[in-house]
Amino acid sequence: MNVEKYLVGPLGLATVVLAGAALIAGCGGSDGKSGSGSQAAAKYDISKVGSAKSSLPPGYDPMDLEADTVTQEKLDAPGVGALTTTPPSVVTPAECASLLKPLAPAGVGAKTAGFIGSNQEGHTVIVMAAEADKTVGELGHAGCDQFTVDSTDGVTATVERVPGPDIGGAKTMGVQAHITANGKPIEETTYTAVMGDKTVVVVQADVDPQVAKDLLVKAVAAIKS
Repeated sequence: MNVEKYLVGPLGLATVVLAGAALIAGCGGSDGKSGSGSQAAAKYDISKVGSAKSSLPPGYDPMDLEADTVTQEKLDAPGVGALTTTPPSVVTPAECASLLKPLAPAGVGAKTAGFIGSNQEGHTVIVMAAEADKTVGELGHAGCDQFTVDSTDGVTATVERVPGPDIGGAKTMGVQAHITANGKPIEETTYTAVMGDKTVVVVQADVDPQVAKDLLVKAVAAIKS
C-alpha cells in the first residue's frame, strides 16, 4: 500500500511517498505551559531553521523545503498519513479532528520554512517553522488527551498526549500516534512549540521520540535572532 504523507499536517507544502505504511500525527500534548523566560523579549527568524539540520541523527540526509505560504486549500487538505478529518474517516471525539493539523495554530497566510531528513531505512524527520499572518491560535484542545482515528483503508490510530520539552519562552506540546496500517504497527511523534504570538515550530518523526524532542529544542534555538 502506497500512501502520501502530507508534510506536518495538511499543508500540502511537500509530500513524501511512504511504501507499505501510513503515518498520522496530531497536535495535542502536555499542558501547554510556557518554559522559563520572556516570550515578549525574544524575536524569531524562521528562515534560520535550516541551521538545525546539523542536529539530525547520523545517516540522515537533509533536504531543504521551499519557503511557502499556507492557504485555506492547503490547510483543508488530507492530513498526515493521507487521512482526512471528514468522512469516511472518523475522529473520536470529533472535536479533536483539528489536532491532526500540527501547523493549524499558525493559520492561513502563515509563512513557512523547513527541511526533511531521511535515511536509507525509510525513516523520516520533518522540521517546519511558521510565522503567522495573525495571532497564533490555540495550542491543543480541551478533552483531547487521547482520541482515535478510523478510516476505510485499513488504517487506524490512537493519538495521546506526551510531555513536550521545556523550552524557555515557549509553550510546547507533544503527541504520540500509535498507528495500525493493514495490521502493521507504526509509531510517530510530533512536538510543537509556540513562541510569542506569531511563531510556531513543529518536528515530526517516526523514530525515537527523543530525537524529535531534541530537534525541537535545536530548531527553536536556531530561529532565535
